[in-house]
Amino acid sequence: MAEAGQAPGHVAKFTHADVAKKLKFDYLYGSKENVDKVLSSLEPLFAAYRRPKVKVHDLLEEAAEIIYRHLRIREVSIGLKNPKDGLYRYEVMAGMKKGIWQAHENLVYKKDDFFRNDKWKGTMISKYTKLLLAEDNPYEEGEEDTVDRQEMIASKRHKLDDCIEGDYMDVMIIGPNDDLVGWIEISSTWASKIPDPQTIRFLELVACTLGSMLSPNISLSAQGK
Repeated sequence: MAEAGQAPGHVAKFTHADVAKKLKFDYLYGSKENVDKVLSSLEPLFAAYRRPKVKVHDLLEEAAEIIYRHLRIREVSIGLKNPKDGLYRYEVMAGMKKGIWQAHENLVYKKDDFFRNDKWKGTMISKYTKLLLAEDNPYEEGEEDTVDRQEMIASKRHKLDDCIEGDYMDVMIIGPNDDLVGWIEISSTWASKIPDPQTIRFLELVACTLGSMLSPNISLSAQGK
């Protein structure tokens, strides 16, 4: 029964910080995804890896498509460290509009950018995954066209698991000796929800797999498109 002065169907207010807090709690204590289902969904990535003289770019495209279709993520991008200058750049995407993707192509990052919390404020959900919410405006100069600003301003979060324009999540791709090889960046699910803990764990498994495949000790053909 609703309390006096409270309309039926009233939803308790929450801050956007509660969104990250809930996801981190669910990640730590939520149930695990079915192992067989996860492994079968990764089969195309292993198949691509077994192809003779496979290119790094092809592996990344396969991984992005798996995340986009299997996990039903609205926008997926994957970036890598360039061994020549040690900087990080976007390499492939799935689900993005052409103009949005073009705005990503010239962006360059340093390793510290993924872990510092002053420029790109966010919450570490786990050792490898960082959630960044639109209310914290996690965008810097040069990134203006990677998001629909008008939609971000107009978007309203009604539930803790709602994902609005401007939210995104980074999953680190870690190689040997805890080196940051690259990262997977995703937006909302197709249902405009923040990815749940099972989805995050699957993303981390994909990232871990890529980290092993991209090890400098493994022979792959040249990085590039």
